[in-house]
Amino acid sequence: MNWVSLKKEQKQMIVLIGMVLLGSVVLLYIYVIGPFLKSGGQVSVELDTIRTQLKQSDEVMRSEKKVRTDYAVATSNLHTALERYVTPVESPLSWATEKIYRQARLVGVDVESVNEATASTGGKTSQPNKNFVSYGVRLFTRCGYADLLKLIHALEDDNPYLCLTEIGITPQDRNVQQHQVSITVEWPMRVLATPAPPAEKSRKPETPKT
Repeated sequence: MNWVSLKKEQKQMIVLIGMVLLGSVVLLYIYVIGPFLKSGGQVSVELDTIRTQLKQSDEVMRSEKKVRTDYAVATSNLHTALERYVTPVESPLSWATEKIYRQARLVGVDVESVNEATASTGGKTSQPNKNFVSYGVRLFTRCGYADLLKLIHALEDDNPYLCLTEIGITPQDRNVQQHQVSITVEWPMRVLATPAPPAEKSRKPETPKT
């Protein structure tokens, strides 16, 4: 079909049909394709937001799990320290004596006696913010310098919280290889919570009888 040979009415009809088709395409883009593309972009943004939130939640869960694991380990270590390394409130001298004699036997040192150097307070203190107090004993023995070092190392290796606060060495005239030795040893003792005294009840003044 030749455009030149077409009649005027036919040309107008073709132009009209073309305009209708073009308008339909424009309307289709405006009301269908455009909103779809726009909503598709919004969905993409929402998906990215959800992915970010899921990632953050996963990180929080992993962090919370690590915190709980660290807390469990710290709690276990605290219980172990309280059971093995901290002086018990009940019978602290017996506990300290048993520790000292056991380590002394392992290194071949004969301990003569163990006496209380710091009076036990029953695990109580007048300082409100203090969780531990110090409990000390003084042991007496006769040994040489090398054996003294063995005993000190054995006591320190047995308890990481032990503290040697005083060492006294007195030479013996009759035996230069044996010295009179005194060692003051201290351990932490847990403080017991002291109940607060009961609050005094306020009393209203009595009204004098007339």
